[in-house]
Amino acid sequence: MQLTGPRRRSRGFTMVELMVTLGVFAILSAIAMPTMRTVIANSQVRAAALSVQNGLAMARGEAIRLNTQVQFVLGTDHSWSVQLAADGTVLQQATGKEYATSVTITPNTTATVVFDAFGRKSAGPTQINIKSTNASCAATADPHGYKCLEIQLTTGGLARLCDPTLSLSSTEPKVCFVTPYFP
Repeated sequence: MQLTGPRRRSRGFTMVELMVTLGVFAILSAIAMPTMRTVIANSQVRAAALSVQNGLAMARGEAIRLNTQVQFVLGTDHSWSVQLAADGTVLQQATGKEYATSVTITPNTTATVVFDAFGRKSAGPTQINIKSTNASCAATADPHGYKCLEIQLTTGGLARLCDPTLSLSSTEPKVCFVTPYFP
């Protein structure tokens, strides 16, 4: 003999289960958020550095292909263009809007690099520094800190991307060479 009616199965979650789940999610989000900011800032720095490096390689290649002087012009808004040095005809350009507000790009002299018909750098900076505007760069090679990158330009016209936080004694291939050693 049954004293109570048929039991109904409850569906869904209880309020306690939902609150525990939200609490765990909030704690995990609070732990992951600073790391994600660093990852995003570092990826924007790398994207800017690779864009400038590719633009420099393109300018050098066009100078060799066209057998004339070609210049790479870095704009103040982080845009760049590859132009004929004789008349300023634009051959290629990039806007830089993907990283314009979060990255600072500073050449050590003028923002125009000129390549001759042999692909050699005939005028322009020897290095271009790229860093995040959100924070200062890690003073050492901290894998979790904000990264700075540097593009070193040789007189031969090569654009080399490197990490300025690494010392010359490092065995890493991305170490920056000092200017007298790397003209």
